[in-house]
Amino acid sequence: MEPERSGADTGIFSRVLVPTDFSRPAHNTLECVAGMHGLKEMVLFHAVDATRPFRNRSMFDQKVGNARILLGEKKEQLGGRGFSVETRVKTVTGGDIATSILETAEEERVSLVIMGSRGRTLVRGLLLGSVSSDVLRFGKVPLLILSHEFARGLRGVDCGRRCGEILSRVLCPTDFSAAADRCAAFLSETRGIGEVILAHVVTKGETEDEIEGYVEDAREKLGRMSEEFRAGGHRVSFRVHVGDPVNGILRLAREEDATLIAIGTVGKNWLKEVLMGSTTLGVVRHANRPVLVLRVPPGALSPVSPG
Repeated sequence: MEPERSGADTGIFSRVLVPTDFSRPAHNTLECVAGMHGLKEMVLFHAVDATRPFRNRSMFDQKVGNARILLGEKKEQLGGRGFSVETRVKTVTGGDIATSILETAEEERVSLVIMGSRGRTLVRGLLLGSVSSDVLRFGKVPLLILSHEFARGLRGVDCGRRCGEILSRVLCPTDFSAAADRCAAFLSETRGIGEVILAHVVTKGETEDEIEGYVEDAREKLGRMSEEFRAGGHRVSFRVHVGDPVNGILRLAREEDATLIAIGTVGKNWLKEVLMGSTTLGVVRHANRPVLVLRVPPGALSPVSPG
């Protein structure tokens, strides 16, 4: 019998959607997800691409049938780990796989979508493929991205520590925008987080005095934000870095040994951010640890912390 799962009752992991293509990297991602504390319900999902006609009906039926069998096997393998598993197979006849995933996330009322990425090219494809009316509509669903390099390197005890304690040290970068404030508020209300490291990267200032002024201003704002996290029962500290925002965030994640980077973006600007290059996209592309993307619906924007 599997030991009782430890960890807090973490709302963000209450019901998660995990898409899979049955590859080895997808298997590694699934094993990592299965070790996360607070996981209650998993919806294991596979999309059958039917946008191009099959030569005959029997080939299509066989592909769908095989997907259901493989999902059933995965469900059986995950049995007894302290969470329930449901399976879904969806036929995609129009649109793309990413849209199908987001539609299923809404239908299943999940708290989180968890996906793997193979690196820069496929991460870019994932995010570009997600740009649609569905993403704009369902952008409030958080997305946890696990690089396959990260998942592949985990074994045994290390897997239990890095995946099971994924919320133990959360790096929360902020630019003090309304979207960033909303994401920080979301994290402050999330159960199961051990320690939060608030971070801001100063990117402007032409003289040392100007830069120091921005640094001091950031420290004051981070200090006020820290009170919200303390009110939520979290341990909190903050860091200010000067330089490029992507490199600064990734450097701080390494120095602080963060188990997760949580970063926000705004739904209505997601396409613009992807095409022009954004801090969020840069972090997702290059991070060697899990990244939680909190996509704030545009209509939800309003300052929630002093600035």
